[in-house]
Amino acid sequence: MTVIEFLNKAQYSRLTVGERWMTIGYNGFKVLEQKKYQKNTTVIGEELTEDQAVRMLIKGEELYHDLL
Repeated sequence: MTVIEFLNKAQYSRLTVGERWMTIGYNGFKVLEQKKYQKNTTVIGEELTEDQAVRMLIKGEELYHDLL
């Protein structure tokens, strides 16, 4: 099973990197962020393709900087 298949099939599932996570819905991917000590969640992008969502997910993470 691929990650995309898992996100499609498993209810309330998400892929998390640092303070950001991505989910999948009917209109594509959504990337959200919640910083430490912040009460509200920020929507980084909605209705994204898989490539766009992954780029937004790992943006700013030094460990994955070479993948961009």
